[in-house]
Amino acid sequence: MYGGNGWYRYAYEAGLWQMVSNAPPWMGDMNLQFSLYDREAGEMRLALDGVCDTEPWQPFVSPFPEQQVVWPSQGLHAVCFEYRHPTQHDKDGLYYDSVVTDWTPPVVHSVGIPRVDAERRLLYLVCDVTDDHSPVDWLFWRLGGGGWNGRPYAPEITLPIEWVDTLEVFFGDRVGQATAVYPVSPAQDFLPPTVALSLAGGTGYVTSPTVAVTVVSSDNVEVKYVALRERRSGQVYEPLKGGVIETAIELPQVEMPDGKEGTVMAHVDGEYVLVAQACDTSGRLSGESSARVVLDRMPPELLAATLAGPAGEPVTVTTQMVLRVEAHDTFGPMQVRVRVNGQAWSGWQALQNGQSQIPLSGPEGVLSYVADLEVRDAAGHPVAATTPPLRVNRVPAVPGRIRPGSHGYAGPSPLLVATPFSDPDGDACDGAEFVLLARDEVVLRSGAMPLTDRWQLPAEWLELGAEYAWRVRMRDAYGAWSAWSEPFPLIPMRDADGDGLPDVIEEKGDTLPEVPDSDGDGIPDGQEDFNLNGSVDSGESDPRQRDSDGDGLDDNEEDLNLNGERDPGETSPALADSDGDGMDDEGEVLSGTDPCDGAAYFRFDALTPTPTAGGFAVRWIGRADRRYRLYRQLSLLPGSPTEEVTNVVPQGGTAPWYVVPVEIEVPAAHPAAWYRVTVDPE
Repeated sequence: MYGGNGWYRYAYEAGLWQMVSNAPPWMGDMNLQFSLYDREAGEMRLALDGVCDTEPWQPFVSPFPEQQVVWPSQGLHAVCFEYRHPTQHDKDGLYYDSVVTDWTPPVVHSVGIPRVDAERRLLYLVCDVTDDHSPVDWLFWRLGGGGWNGRPYAPEITLPIEWVDTLEVFFGDRVGQATAVYPVSPAQDFLPPTVALSLAGGTGYVTSPTVAVTVVSSDNVEVKYVALRERRSGQVYEPLKGGVIETAIELPQVEMPDGKEGTVMAHVDGEYVLVAQACDTSGRLSGESSARVVLDRMPPELLAATLAGPAGEPVTVTTQMVLRVEAHDTFGPMQVRVRVNGQAWSGWQALQNGQSQIPLSGPEGVLSYVADLEVRDAAGHPVAATTPPLRVNRVPAVPGRIRPGSHGYAGPSPLLVATPFSDPDGDACDGAEFVLLARDEVVLRSGAMPLTDRWQLPAEWLELGAEYAWRVRMRDAYGAWSAWSEPFPLIPMRDADGDGLPDVIEEKGDTLPEVPDSDGDGIPDGQEDFNLNGSVDSGESDPRQRDSDGDGLDDNEEDLNLNGERDPGETSPALADSDGDGMDDEGEVLSGTDPCDGAAYFRFDALTPTPTAGGFAVRWIGRADRRYRLYRQLSLLPGSPTEEVTNVVPQGGTAPWYVVPVEIEVPAAHPAAWYRVTVDPE
């Protein structure tokens, strides 16, 4: 049987029966459950607060359905249960159980605090609480409106206390009925007051000696006053009232030299400590509550602000960079915010130990970054700066190959030549690095070589006919490397004449494999066919022709160092007009103009009137120490006579070409004529 008191009992070893509450016990409502080990049909009868003799028998089939009963009143009640077996009457039985019903809470007669031990922080509580139907089991209590605590009930209880001014209690009986909440106060003012001092909306740093403060004090009886002072100077302020007080105080002044012979009182930047302490009407003092105040009227000093690459390099190859900031402030913490190239400002972040390295990202696709930054101290003083521009350095272009060509055939000691250095920023080349591979593994490395696009492999190092590959990368003047090129094939072959052009290629290209210079122009075949492919490609001279471009100059007169490449100051043996000015290289050599300068070729460049009546002046660009002759012809018809007007040898000019403007005045001897100028051969 299970009742509102939470108790149940087993009444018969051959089976069990119990009372189960379907509703709070104080409602007087309960269900009865019966269960016997014997499953045969029998009979039962039930009596409340009496005997079963007069009650009617009812069929019993296990498990018997629950039967609801209603108790007539609060208090102790008995239940009588009788079972009768249909055939085996030794299994008959008579069983009893009881329950206490209680639907009213305990009654509180008195609750008091006879004394408080303030030093030990103990409160002595005396209670008089009774219940007519079930025991008073629990006391629940809380201090200062906090959380509830529980403990077994006793008439005299000691409770731990904190420095609070309210105590609330309630009581509960065995069945869970609870009383109302009762506030309890000590008989005397045993507790000290409390006080809290804070700066009104501040961070502890101020820019003015007038400081707004908030003082909150309380006591279970009454706060008499709140004392306020500055700890370091000892200055005492006018006492404040209790409760919540918002006021403004002035930080203390100190005696300072006035720059003459006397002194003045003045405020000094630095740290101050304000202290508040409350006193109640019983003379009890609270603990001290303090607030640190720093008077700071000077902005921070920004020492350095620069943008750099992530590793400290002066440039960056990506949009990632670092802002390095260094600043100083006498009184401590600082914050910094930044924006890049006029974008949105970042949030404020702490400047650790006066310096910070802040990773930044700038807008993509630009070639320079500038950072605006602001630094502020804890008092709010700002200082701003703009960094010098950070140049964005893009990596050089990936180089290609020139020598050897796509098939990779070369002599036993080949010269590897990459395409010229190219950089999207226009940077100069700082060096290159080559690697030689066999079966995809590096077998030889050049190391970084300055200002070069070629690598001469060591003589007799390679195995003839073996398949190799080579790769190259280039570095700009700011230390940025290009990506590695793709692997280019290299197959060293026999070269009987040692001209650098393998025999198999010479046979293909109709040059002489046993003669290093097939056309006798002084340039080895392997230099004229620079990419070693057996064909005459753009920019190459023909190893079978002494004058490859037909400009009247032999190839060795144009390729002066006989290396198969056009170097500064050389004309191209592959182009009849190297500078594209309309005059072939031989003509420029004969006339003394620069065949490498498209603006320099032999011609009249001006004809202007002169003060002489009807006269004019002709002008051309000549060379010092060359004789020029000016001719006049009245008609262009065949056989028309030609008259030499004058001849002149210019002087001066600047090396190496000694270019000199030549101007000749011509009187108007004829209404119309044709003029031409010639230069005598050297």
